[in-house]
Amino acid sequence: MSEHVFELLAVFIPVFGTFILFIKYLTNYWLKKKMIDQGLGSENVAEFFKNHNSDTGKYSSLKWGFISLFGGIGLIVINYLPYRSMDGPMPFGVFAVFVSLGFLLYYFYVKGQEDKEK
Repeated sequence: MSEHVFELLAVFIPVFGTFILFIKYLTNYWLKKKMIDQGLGSENVAEFFKNHNSDTGKYSSLKWGFISLFGGIGLIVINYLPYRSMDGPMPFGVFAVFVSLGFLLYYFYVKGQEDKEK
C-alpha cells in the first residue's frame, strides 16, 4: 500500500503546484490589467508589485529550503512507520506536520531577524 501513497504524492504534488502557479499568474495579470485600465502608469504598477510581492524578499530561498528539508525528513519518517499504518491518512498527516514545522521555523527565524534589524 505504501507504493500507492508515494505514487499518489508523486502525481498530486506537481499537478496541484502547477495549478496554483497558473492561478497566481492569472490573477496577477488581471490585477495589473485592471490597474493600467484605471489609469495608473506602468511605473506605479511596477513599483506596487516590487514592494508587495512576498517571494522577492531576501529570505525566499531560505523559506523553500526549510520547507523542502522538513518535507524530506517527513518522507524519511514515513518510510520507517509500520506498514499497517500506511492504509489510512497517517502518511499524509506526518508529511503535512513536517512541512508545517519547516514553515513555522522559517517564519520565526525571519521574524527574529526583522526584530534585530529594527
